[in-house]
Amino acid sequence: MAGFRLAIRAGVPCVMTSHAIYDRFGRRRASFSRRAYRLLRRTGFDGVAMTDSVSVFGSRFAVVSARLAILGGADLVVYTNGRDAGRAIAALVPLARRGGLDEHVERVLRLRRSLGLPAQ
Repeated sequence: MAGFRLAIRAGVPCVMTSHAIYDRFGRRRASFSRRAYRLLRRTGFDGVAMTDSVSVFGSRFAVVSARLAILGGADLVVYTNGRDAGRAIAALVPLARRGGLDEHVERVLRLRRSLGLPAQ
């Protein structure tokens, strides 16, 4: 966590969580752990938190990985397989329609604006 604290103090706009399993987060991988994202936010970080590529778990777990990561607190879920990413996006649409992704989207849009990128 010390590395994250230093980076946050330096003003990094985004961080990537790992798939490692840490004792302090129980049996859940850090990239899917609410405790990990809460700890990150308690340090004062309000930027974009993203997972490492969830494609390492295979296509069979593409959708469940997205749900676990987003519900855990990730703002972005990284894929290296476009088809899997498409399936994950489709699975998250109902959550988005209920407003369940609003805070994540706002952080991503804020990052894009800070980089001079268009919202879309």
